[in-house]
Amino acid sequence: MLKFIFWLLLLTNGALLALNLGALDAVVPNGREPQRLKGQIHPEQLILLSAGEKAVAPVAAAPVPAPPALIACTEIGNFPLAEAGRFETQLAALALGERQSRRNVDAIASYIVYIPSQGDQAGAQKKVAELRGRGISNFFIMQDNANPDLRWGISLGVFRTEAAARRQLAALKQQGVQSARIGSRSAATSNVAFQVRDLDPAGLAALERIAADFPQQQLRRCE
Repeated sequence: MLKFIFWLLLLTNGALLALNLGALDAVVPNGREPQRLKGQIHPEQLILLSAGEKAVAPVAAAPVPAPPALIACTEIGNFPLAEAGRFETQLAALALGERQSRRNVDAIASYIVYIPSQGDQAGAQKKVAELRGRGISNFFIMQDNANPDLRWGISLGVFRTEAAARRQLAALKQQGVQSARIGSRSAATSNVAFQVRDLDPAGLAALERIAADFPQQQLRRCE
């Protein structure tokens, strides 16, 4: 009887050992599925993280939008003083700071038809003789002018309008005076113009809305 119990225990222990080692998996599955677990492991896909690190999926960097193009200089004018004050009050709402400035405006006072400088008095006298030979007597030599293009030049008439100056120039061309040209003479006025620098499109639109209240003034680019 003892022998029977001994062999029974021995066989039972052997069966348990074989079961634990997986020798009987084909007959009695133990639920551990070692082959399936081996198939699920892909070491090449594992990433080792140090303590405190978190796995974060890569995020594509969003494109940085380009800054809006700035308009170097915009000018509006020319304002008489009374109207300039009203415009400047409205312009203050844009808070432009040092980007805003104003300048006095010179107006064209007259137009001159002239022959440029002949270099010196002798050259001017020679040109005068040529004019007389063509029957032209309404002229004078500009001796004291500070403008180097006019000093020792020949004035052939001063006019209040450009149209009158152009008529005189055309008449002189018909008389054979091909070197004559038109110039302008400026005089200071009490009018002012405003200049605004580095405006973006939104700022320009705001300036245009203000300028709409002053239809007599011109909005233009400046240097």
